[in-house]
Parts: sequence; structure tokens; C-alpha cells
Amino acid sequence: MKLDEVISVIEVEIGDVRPLEQSGLFFRGKDEVNVIGFDVDPAVTTIDKAVNAGADLLVTHHLATWSPVSRIAASSQLNTTVRKLGAADMSLACYHLTWDFSRNDGNFLYLAKLLNLQNLNWITKYEHISGVTVVGELQKEHNLEDLVRLQFLPAVALKTFF
Repeated sequence: MKLDEVISVIEVEIGDVRPLEQSGLFFRGKDEVNVIGFDVDPAVTTIDKAVNAGADLLVTHHLATWSPVSRIAASSQLNTTVRKLGAADMSLACYHLTWDFSRNDGNFLYLAKLLNLQNLNWITKYEHISGVTVVGELQKEHNLEDLVRLQFLPAVALKTFF
């Protein structure tokens, strides 16, 4: 499948909140995508694992950088990231708030489903996006231990791809 087609499918599925941050395709590698890796962070070790697994595209939750880039210092981790991606001809796409806010299967909605919330309602306006916070009615009481256990399940689910 072509890289632009894959990115389009991802963005249709989880939505697009790029005006909020630097989400989307961060680095363009080869045009043909046969193997996709997923992880939470685009850390150098993650990129190494993706390369070793033969990934053509790495999709992460956290961003490669949290602010627009005008130059990259030679000694920076971002420089190492870009060089590794380039050497492997591998693309990197990052979707932070996009995954959090997705009404299809975002992190907020995932937790609401784990808690079995009913009568979900999307509230809050955040810049041009309405409804980035989901609220609902609990069907049973949860103790603190249950909530702490549930809070970490989405991160664990995202971390197990290599």
C-alpha cells in the first residue's frame, strides 16, 4: 500500500487535530508500506526495533518533537532520530492529541469503555474542536485500586508491538 494511502486511512479512522500540535507524518521514507510498527514513543531504541522488524512505517502516540523545527542540532536526539529514519528509509507518523481525542477509539473513549460508562457526552471546546472530553455515568462503584489498574491498560496495549 502507498504511504499516503496508509496515512489517509489512519487519519480518517482516528481523526485529525493537526492544528493543535505537530501530529501527522513527521518523516517521509519509502513510498511503499508493507510492514507497520506501533509504539508509544519514537525513541531511538523504538526506531531500532522497528528497523530490525522490517517496518516501513512507524506510528507512535508521542511526537518526535513538541514544537515546530527550524533547525536540528547535530548532537540532539532529534538529529539521531532523523538520521536513523533516513538510513532505513522508514517513515514516522505521530498522533498525540489525535489519539487522545479520537471519537472512534481514542484513549479517552477507551477508558470510558473500560469503566463501562453509560450516556456518554462529549464536552469542552478546545480551539476549533468541540467535545474533547468524554463524560458518562458509572454503572457501579470503583475503588481507587480498580481505577489505577484501568488507567494503565491503554498504554500497555499500545506498547506491545515488537
